[in-house]
Amino acid sequence: MENRELVVSRILTAVVAEARRLVAEGVATAEDVDAAMTNGALFKKPPFAYTREIGEDEMNRRLSEYAEKYGPRFNP
Repeated sequence: MENRELVVSRILTAVVAEARRLVAEGVATAEDVDAAMTNGALFKKPPFAYTREIGEDEMNRRLSEYAEKYGPRFNP
């Protein structure tokens, strides 16, 4: 993976991890999070849409790999 791709992947994966925590805590639904990130943060691919695009298994693999390498902020 090219360095630029790694940067994008790490940032988006961290956003996905936080988005999942928001849903797990009952702060928002997945749809609410995606709408907020699309409308408020101008994400072209918000966290849950991005996960659907690359696949749940791939996202879980990245979260696990990054948690091991970079710490608990990536815990799935």
